[in-house]
Amino acid sequence: MTRSSFRVAVRLGTGAARRGRWRSVLVMILIALPVMAMAGAVTLLATVTPTPERTATARMGVADLIVMPNGDGSQAALEALLPAGSRVEPLAQASDSFTAAGARYGAVAFSTNIDGLAKGIFTPLSGRTPQSAGEIAVSPDVLALTGVSIGDAMTLADMGKVTVVGTVENPMNLRMRVVLVDAGLATSMGGPSGTSYLVSLPPAATAADFPPAIDVDFAAARLVGPGGDQATQPSYEATTRAYAGQPSDTQISVIFILGGLALVEAALIASAAFAVSIRRRQRELGLLGAVGGEPRHLATTVLAEAVVLGMAGAIIGVVVAIVVVVANGPFLDRLVDRRNPPVVVSPAWLLISGAIGVGAALIAAALPARTASRVPILAAISGRRPSTAPAVRTLRLGLLTIGAALVITLVGTGIQFRAFDGTPGLGIGLLLLGA
Repeated sequence: MTRSSFRVAVRLGTGAARRGRWRSVLVMILIALPVMAMAGAVTLLATVTPTPERTATARMGVADLIVMPNGDGSQAALEALLPAGSRVEPLAQASDSFTAAGARYGAVAFSTNIDGLAKGIFTPLSGRTPQSAGEIAVSPDVLALTGVSIGDAMTLADMGKVTVVGTVENPMNLRMRVVLVDAGLATSMGGPSGTSYLVSLPPAATAADFPPAIDVDFAAARLVGPGGDQATQPSYEATTRAYAGQPSDTQISVIFILGGLALVEAALIASAAFAVSIRRRQRELGLLGAVGGEPRHLATTVLAEAVVLGMAGAIIGVVVAIVVVVANGPFLDRLVDRRNPPVVVSPAWLLISGAIGVGAALIAAALPARTASRVPILAAISGRRPSTAPAVRTLRLGLLTIGAALVITLVGTGIQFRAFDGTPGLGIGLLLLGA
């Protein structure tokens, strides 16, 4: 088909869509709704899913390593195992509780320097950080439950009476009742075996910079004292930023699979709408064939109508999805209980959502387009209904299609379960094709 004939087909398809306005509106709605669900879901998921760097910061601040002692490993023993110029700061965590309005509430007490290597684990909101054993900073929920303000005293079950000097929050868990104490209490709070250590390594440090007796692979490292005997020497489990910030498995593949299934169901209804359009355009198609139009030209006019309606429905779905997600952006923090960045719009995922919608429209118009191309010209011009294919042939074709779809779905499922092999996109495509 030449470019000029293709343009004619597009104009004819667009004209048919305009003449059957309500039918076209139905097809666009059928396409737009699943596309809107897919585009909105992937946009929402991309917004609320923490990046690997943010995940690592929530666990270890700006440190290069977070180290857990095995047994009674002290800070001094750890520093002896690290390259010269390394910086070590303790991080301790313990459970505590307080009483408010006759009820007891649990809290999590932390001792670390949030202005040092632990920067980013907590966000200061007001006041200042604790500077002595009798001072604490708490999360806003603690103040709301107890009714105290900055500068007032409150009583904790383990720490006793302390003074609130500021407020902080855990940006990755807004509901956590945080009690931040002076960083100098880390060792006494956690003890030798209950205190973690944040480590900042010298620039460009590698495993070769560690003492030879140390077993370290810079992924999930194990640091062992001189001689390498864990039974007699202090040992530590160290985690790097890259390991701590490994991305979690998102459900984008599930979103596209469910959206694709919804579009397949919508395509069944849209196919009936295209069949009605073919019936009403039968004389027009007959005249087009009478002036020299080939069967593929007739089919192309029907598919062009499907592309026009599919693109319109996909655009509407994507635009409405973005508007809805942006409108609900201010409520996302409380919805997922963590601070989120501005709405993250991924053009690639939105394009895929729209492409699936256009593909569903083409699938819906495929059989009507084939029917239109096979109608005899005289029958089309006279307006007579063409004869149908034998039922046995249609049954055989249906059974063959079901068998092929079952095989494709099983193969796609197997590939998707092994998504770690680097081909998850192939699994999604096969699942959609099998549906």
